[in-house]
This record gives sequence, structure tokens and C-alpha cells, in this order.
Amino acid sequence: MKSLNIVELEKLRNEKSYPALSIFMPMHKAVPARLQDPIKLKDLVKKALEQVDTAKASPKDLESLASSLDRIAEEIDYTKASEGLAIFVNKTSAQAYALSFPIQERVVVSDSFAVAELEGTLNRIPRYWVLALSSKPTRLFKGFGPSLEEIHDAQTISQEPQVLHGPQIERKEEGFPFELDYQVTNDSKVMAVELGQKDAKYFTELEKQFYHKVDELLGKHLKEHAWPVIVLGTESALGNFEKITHHKEAIVVSHKGDYPHASMHDIAVVVWPLVEKYINQIANAAFNYFKEEAIGSGHYAMGLQNVWHMAQEGRVRMLLVEKEHVILGLVDPDNQDHLLLSDTSVSDSGVVENLVDRVVATVFAKGGKVFFLPYKSLHDYEHIAAVLRY
Repeated sequence: MKSLNIVELEKLRNEKSYPALSIFMPMHKAVPARLQDPIKLKDLVKKALEQVDTAKASPKDLESLASSLDRIAEEIDYTKASEGLAIFVNKTSAQAYALSFPIQERVVVSDSFAVAELEGTLNRIPRYWVLALSSKPTRLFKGFGPSLEEIHDAQTISQEPQVLHGPQIERKEEGFPFELDYQVTNDSKVMAVELGQKDAKYFTELEKQFYHKVDELLGKHLKEHAWPVIVLGTESALGNFEKITHHKEAIVVSHKGDYPHASMHDIAVVVWPLVEKYINQIANAAFNYFKEEAIGSGHYAMGLQNVWHMAQEGRVRMLLVEKEHVILGLVDPDNQDHLLLSDTSVSDSGVVENLVDRVVATVFAKGGKVFFLPYKSLHDYEHIAAVLRY
């Protein structure tokens, strides 16, 4: 089952057809509670199908939806439970995603998938890389809030034989986890390795090549996602890697510790407090910049409507928002620059959402940065403010 991310959410947001079924279910990691998850999902599927308006959907549509939902339910591995499950099914698409954050049980049947709440949650959860340096082996993890997912992209590729009826040749594609290879060809160095006599110059050069390759492999992932990097390693490993890396600007924390075979849980316990400390530091620095520089230069905005207007124009360089700030409403369908506020989950114009999440998503989409601050930090600035590009 795939993990949900912003790219997948954008695809789901663009799906427009009735009926679009969205099912959200919390999952359990331990028995006996976990044994109830398949039963609960069956009940939610039944509930979703019963909510479909038969005046808008044909019996064939209902049959197709039921078939897709049954297939998804059969493919779920409940022994590898995540925090939650999200299922999206319409006439042309059927997707199930593992959620790494808690979710409330909910069923929504509409002409589009219910992704606004998930998008808001995803945008508020920090993402980062964790590089655990070690010769046996160096490991790379994706960080998503307090959870980690290890990268396994090293592959063994079979090539056709170079001579007729010859054996297939296997070639290892370098990736993570990545190990220091002590292969040598010089007879004297082979003897030195066998006798445990390490030639200092030889092994220093070998380690340098190793760290260059680690840095190169890390760079490929940073091109895909330019997230901050937490580096773990012995004092020696951290020092050697710092000398050769081309990604110093991406590295935000270096922490002493050797974790070649530690579990993801154990590494997450070490890393998450470091990430939280870093996030708080950069959020406070952004707030100070807003007060000391942006206001003085006039390059700022505050209040939901003003910030939304600037976000729409792509002028927001840094968005500052209180973590728990919620304003219900929706974007005016007749004027995208105007926000309609609401005290309920439904207004005359349709289903409402947290407009703060919509602003956050827009700023991210336009290349801006977002910083979340504690409750009441922005009381004097209407709880949401922005540093403008111009």
C-alpha cells in the first residue's frame, strides 16, 4: 500500500466525477484491537455505498464501485498497520493509502474526493532526511514527522552474457544501504588486510572514496526532495563526511552516534527531538525577521484575507501561522481572491474547509516557506502573517 504525499493528493484533487467515495479509518498496530480493523472497514464500505445517490449513479456504477472497494479490502495487509487508512474510489480510479498520522473515522460521498483536511495535515508535518553514516552500512531514511521510512534503492541487475550460452552477469546498482567495499588488487595490500595490518594511506583514500559516493547518492535524493538533512555518525565519520560533502547547506544537524543495525524506531527516538529543536529555532528566527526587518521595510502582510491575496499573487516569501489556527470557510467560486467565512461545516456555497490550510498549500505551491508558531505568538498580527518578496 502506497504512502500518501502531496503529489498524490494533487492528482486526487483533480478527479471530478460523481460518485467519489472517500473513506478514512484509524488502524491499530496491536492485537486484539487490530483484529477488528477488517470488520470496521467492511462496515465503512457498506456505509459509503449506501450514501450514493442512485438518482445520479447507475446500477453499473454501483457495481463497479463495490468491486473496486472489495479488491482494495482484500489487498490490505493489516499486520503492517500504519496510523490510518485512506481510500478513494470513483468510476475511473481506486486508490488506498497508508497514513503516518492519526485520522478520524469518516465517510464522504461527493463529486470530488475529500482531500482538503489531509492536505492541511501533510503540509503541517515536517519532512526531512536522516543519513546514518557507517561503513557497514550507511543508511538513508525519509522522515515524516516522528516517523521514519528507510530507503532501499540498491539493486542487482542481471545482464545478458557477453558470449553465446555464457552465464548471466550480475551487476550491483549502487544505492542505500551502502557499504564500504574493501576490495583490493595489490598483493601487498591483500596481505595487509588478511593480517589485520591496515595501511593508513590506503584505507584513508578508500574511506574518502566511500564518503564521496555516499554524498553522490544523497545528492540524487536531494534533487528529488530538497528537505533538510540530519546526519548521524561517530565523531570521526561526521568529520570525514563534512570535509567532502557538497551538501553542507542542506545539513542542519550533525549528531554523534553509530546506528548501522538499529531499528527505525530506535533511530526515530533519537532524531525526532533534534528535528523539533531545529524547527523551533528556524520558526523563531523567521518571526524575529518578520518583526525586525519585514515590518520596517513594509514588505509584510497580516490577517487571513490580506495574506491570501498576497499568496495568490505569489508574493509570499515566508508565511507565519499559529499551529492550531483554524478559520472555517471556502474560496468564493465567483471570485478566487475573496474568502467566504463560515461558522459551520456547510454553507450555502458548499462544503467548507480550514482556510488557513488553503493559504499554507498555496504558499508552498508558489515556492514560499511556512513556519508554524505556538498558540498566541501572533496575537498582535491577527494570528497569520507573511514576509513578502516585494
